[in-house]
Amino acid sequence: MILRGKKLAHLKAVIGVTYVEELPKTASGKIQKIHLRNDYWDSKGKTGRFVN
Repeated sequence: MILRGKKLAHLKAVIGVTYVEELPKTASGKIQKIHLRNDYWDSKGKTGRFVN
């Protein structure tokens, strides 16, 4: 990707981007990142750190 450069650490480099129709939000409007992580790990067929 374009964002990879010589001055950016490999662990901070963007590997891919996933688009979703709508972000899961709480009643106060905060994005529920736990649901995004769970969906990601479910699509990979693996168990993630935050999967209950």
